Amino acid sequence: MRSGEELAPMTPDMLKRIFDEAAPDFSAEVCKRATPADLDPAAIKQFRRRWQGHSKNPQLRTLSDEQLLRDAGLITPDGITYAALILLGRQVALGRFLAQAEVIFEYRSTEVPGPANQRDEYRQGFLLFYDKLWDTVNLRNDLQHYQEGFVMHPVPTFSEQSVREATHETTPRHPRRHEHQLCRPNRIAAFRRIYASHAGCELGVNHCREW
Repeated sequence: MRSGEELAPMTPDMLKRIFDEAAPDFSAEVCKRATPADLDPAAIKQFRRRWQGHSKNPQLRTLSDEQLLRDAGLITPDGITYAALILLGRQVALGRFLAQAEVIFEYRSTEVPGPANQRDEYRQGFLLFYDKLWDTVNLRNDLQHYQEGFVMHPVPTFSEQSVREATHETTPRHPRRHEHQLCRPNRIAAFRRIYASHAGCELGVNHCREW
């Protein structure tokens, strides 16, 4: 795996998490206490728009919210899945059912330990802040320049595709099953490079456009 600019062996804890991926998908399980009222209509609207834009299926426009989510497998005959809460949940609902489901963005002007220059916390359905998180990163997206012949080309420090990939990888798809287990929030930290961590463990991938 990558550790900053270097290659490093995977730790036993990281290997265990990889092997745990073979376990049943937690996000597909049903949260027995959740109800449709725990899902944010604005997030459902975003979900409908993105699905319709991808599938080009005009019938998605006329489906009720509940039928839309049933067709997507986010609501089953047994109830609301954790995937629905992660993607579409209201802030209050996440606090009740997935208290550890949180993404933190930090920007630091230097790599010296201490308070961050900017710190934003997101505790709501993923689709409600998916674009906002990239916009926040992009505000700090300085331009670098490289020369090709006699022409100077500007290149953003952060590639949108890489940042969004890091965001996807750190989205809590497999929250801890037991509340007594320590689970730190997912974290996106920016200082000329993007470092993304899940449950307190750095992914070890430099999500930065090279120049």
